[in-house]
Amino acid sequence: MPRGAEVSPLVKWTLFTFNLLVLLCGIAALVVGVYGRLVQNDFDDVANISTDPAIILIASGVVCTILGTCGTAGALRENVMLLKIYYYGITILILLEIAGGVLAFVFQEELRNEASDKMLEGIMMYRTTNMQTNLDDAVETIQKSLCCCGARGPRDWIQNNLYHNCTRETFRQVISACGVPPSCCRNDTANTQCGYRVYPFPGMTSEEEMQYPSIARGADETIYTDGCNDALYRWIVSNYAVLGGIAGGILLLQVITIFMAISMKDSIESILLQYGYDSNVNKRVV
Repeated sequence: MPRGAEVSPLVKWTLFTFNLLVLLCGIAALVVGVYGRLVQNDFDDVANISTDPAIILIASGVVCTILGTCGTAGALRENVMLLKIYYYGITILILLEIAGGVLAFVFQEELRNEASDKMLEGIMMYRTTNMQTNLDDAVETIQKSLCCCGARGPRDWIQNNLYHNCTRETFRQVISACGVPPSCCRNDTANTQCGYRVYPFPGMTSEEEMQYPSIARGADETIYTDGCNDALYRWIVSNYAVLGGIAGGILLLQVITIFMAISMKDSIESILLQYGYDSNVNKRVV
């Protein structure tokens, strides 16, 4: 910029501060995502590029880092080219967000089925190693947070997990048979077997059922009977206003930064033109 010329300090430093925060968040997301891919690899068998949390964090981190760098450097250095890259990038991002929202609405049933399939795969792999894995933690966290059990219901566990399979033989040999993990239990308890043997095995007589209080009480009193697929859908529906407000706020903030970047770019070009400079090379041309 020519000596003595100045753009609006309010626009400049507001744009700089906002994008500095975006840049820092992007770097943090990138670091966490890379760490997740390098070290926490328990999701590899059930995650793909669209559902792996680490991949999502890495992609978000890259986008935020690039845009944050362009916005921060463009505002600080009053660089027209970087400001153009910044608001073009934000514009493309907004269009992608809108397109993603529309696609999610149109294909919501397909997304629900995909989420259900991933949950079933997680149930199938639950406790298949000798130690607690991050995949096990994820399944348990989902069930505890949403007060649900299984993908479509508790019986997903006895149908898809080796340790909760429900036959006369497994009922006698495995204590967790015909039941669900403790994360499905209605009440927090130190009893890690609270969800075991809550269902009768096929062909079990009423006399045999009475020998097991967990079966006699009925599954409804002991465990959550709603599937996590339906529980998640109900949570989203009940929080439409909040989620819509957050999405609208983010969108509005992005639009505001676009106008700020355009305003700053126009001011810089106007000043440079006034002093006979080319805004692309920042050199005097007359």
